[in-house]
Amino acid sequence: MVVSREGDFVTLATTADGCALLDADNRCRIEKEHHKSMKPTVCNTFPFNVFRRIGKTVTVSPHFLCPLRLIVPARPGEVEGTHERLATSYCDGEFLTPEFIKSRAKKIMLNPDLDADRTVAREEAFRDLCANSFGRQSFRATLKAASQDVPELDRFAERAARIMRVDVPPRSKQYDELDDLLLAIAPVHRLSLLVMSGEGILRALLVAELVVRRAWSLATLPLNLQGAMNLAATFLPMERLLGQADEPLQRGIRSSKKDLTFQDPDLTFAAFLALRELSDGKGVMQTLEEVISESMPASDRSALFQKMGTLLDTGPLKKRSDKNKAQP
Repeated sequence: MVVSREGDFVTLATTADGCALLDADNRCRIEKEHHKSMKPTVCNTFPFNVFRRIGKTVTVSPHFLCPLRLIVPARPGEVEGTHERLATSYCDGEFLTPEFIKSRAKKIMLNPDLDADRTVAREEAFRDLCANSFGRQSFRATLKAASQDVPELDRFAERAARIMRVDVPPRSKQYDELDDLLLAIAPVHRLSLLVMSGEGILRALLVAELVVRRAWSLATLPLNLQGAMNLAATFLPMERLLGQADEPLQRGIRSSKKDLTFQDPDLTFAAFLALRELSDGKGVMQTLEEVISESMPASDRSALFQKMGTLLDTGPLKKRSDKNKAQP
């Protein structure tokens, strides 16, 4: 079952259903037969064993292979996935050694206009804001509480919904059961958006909410944490693309004619026009609003945004001038 090894760290193959050593009662066979101390270190903290770093800070995220359950209101210390229990496991294990951090904690790409310490402080504040909103406040209201320009965020929500061809969200939305799922995944999902400006991250999260709510409206089964996170992660290129709104592109564009083909002339031509306009310095949302025909269906728009978002992510990172610096 060993796929690779780096020193004392061994990677094992895992089936789609989970670990092969998980018994029918959902408990680990190693722990039942040989005691918890005999389990691999990383297993003792599963599913909270996805490590990344912002400067000198190590972030810990859940592994969504696990069928996580969200408990609201929170019960600190009473359930396994709480900070104090996890922190003890990390300090008692081998997670914080320089060797582990170097090999297993991938460095997160940050916005060039915000250093690591300020980024960590901002992300901690947003995490706490989400935690305080559970069971009380909608995800949209939480994003607004973190925004420095609420009217503009409202306007962007309407523009994004129209360009995606989904229902335009009301500016004041009542709290519902999906809000807690979004609040739970948002601090983790933001780690993939840190290259954007502070307001850009909020806009990208708003696009993620539009995607998740649209899927929720079509589903016959209730959405869970896994489903919400998988949807948000799948549409990350679109979220980054639309989340830039009318800000200058943060990355250059590397594309060829082959990259732009959809085997559909109308969609290919729209992609060509959009990337040409973006290369000339025009904002993303303004460009898309101009080049996309009213008759283009939502399915084609989604495919276009995903492809363009992927292409934009491959270009070189741009350093902004002082007058255009991103806000924290």
